Amino acid sequence: MQGAPPINFAVPGDVGAAQRMAAAARGDAVAFIELCESYAPALLGATLRILGDRVAAESTVYGVLIDAWRGAEQFDPRQASVRVWWTIGARSAALRALPEHRAARMAAVHDTQITTLDDKTEAPDVGPLRQAVQSAMLDLDDEPRSALQLAYFEGLGAGEIADRARTSPEVVRAQVADGLRRLSAALAGTPPSINVPRPHDRLAAAYLLDELSLEDRARFDRGEAIGELQASEVAAQRDNVHGLALYTFPAALLPQTRARLVAAIAGPERLSPFTDDLAALLRLPLHDAREILARVDAPRGWRDDAGLRILPLETGSEVRVPESMSEEPDAVGDSDITVVQRAAWPRRLIVRVAPGAVIPSRYPHSEARVLVLQGGLSHEETGAARPGDLVPWPSGTALGVAEAGGPELILAVLNQ
Repeated sequence: MQGAPPINFAVPGDVGAAQRMAAAARGDAVAFIELCESYAPALLGATLRILGDRVAAESTVYGVLIDAWRGAEQFDPRQASVRVWWTIGARSAALRALPEHRAARMAAVHDTQITTLDDKTEAPDVGPLRQAVQSAMLDLDDEPRSALQLAYFEGLGAGEIADRARTSPEVVRAQVADGLRRLSAALAGTPPSINVPRPHDRLAAAYLLDELSLEDRARFDRGEAIGELQASEVAAQRDNVHGLALYTFPAALLPQTRARLVAAIAGPERLSPFTDDLAALLRLPLHDAREILARVDAPRGWRDDAGLRILPLETGSEVRVPESMSEEPDAVGDSDITVVQRAAWPRRLIVRVAPGAVIPSRYPHSEARVLVLQGGLSHEETGAARPGDLVPWPSGTALGVAEAGGPELILAVLNQ
């Protein structure tokens, strides 16, 4: 698995967030939770505006953040800022859930009212951007402002908006493109260079009105070149479109949602996503795999072994083996042989390794398979292994090195 791209390629103004995401990819739960606290208010404000239901909005944001934690190593700071990446995911998830909650939506309560939280609550780039979005939206006429909101917060297409406004889809497309042109200029801090929508604006309007092909929509989300527009131009339009998410009320996560999030990222629940993988590796029922993962943080049952901490997952008679003995049996009598005994590893076990430590060869000297549960492993054959990766452990060899600077490495091992 390849490492994250260099932080100096991060979107300007997003270096701090990109650094925290790089730390999260190494398993730094604290850095990721700090990011969540910085951007969750904006995400929750947008999902609440879409769904109109606090419980559903909190659940949506929770799911997006958990997915971001589990896929932290996939974040590419060259493609998008953390805020935009998460906003795309939150809006998409909320729109998918919208049909179930449409009756509960708040009609237009967010139309012109914007509030801000304490400056220390949100990321430093959010407050000024929110003010710029508010100002740009309030400068629009009612029709294009309404069209932008219906498209972004309700996911309506040109035909549906036209039916509500009693106009034609062509007029709606023109209104959305022109509104995005003016929004783009406002966010850039410059007056519009022309008074008609550019190809950039028409592409952004087609994206917002869901008129792009699936392939082009995915390219737009990733900020890649489309047609004659370069990647940087597409990325700028994508960021402008998702700036609309800030035209709403920011809201802090409820304490119980935050506690649930922290538990899933840094508490005992953090290993639960690997239940199926652990059950498959150890050939155990799912309920047994869940019990094993719940025992990982418990102090009982662990023992030291060659600088590692191991948790045997089955009992049986210990096998004792001679680790060193004279290679010249004729030189001494049997009673003079020095034997250093070492306990054999059980067939199934959990191993904890301090960051930077080497995982040496083990006894018995057989093939083994290893599931990474936490931390990073530098492995000769597979390179860097992350949580959820399955790697081989050939007989008679060291497994690798626990990644320095990250959290404690936790492995599940099956000796075959």
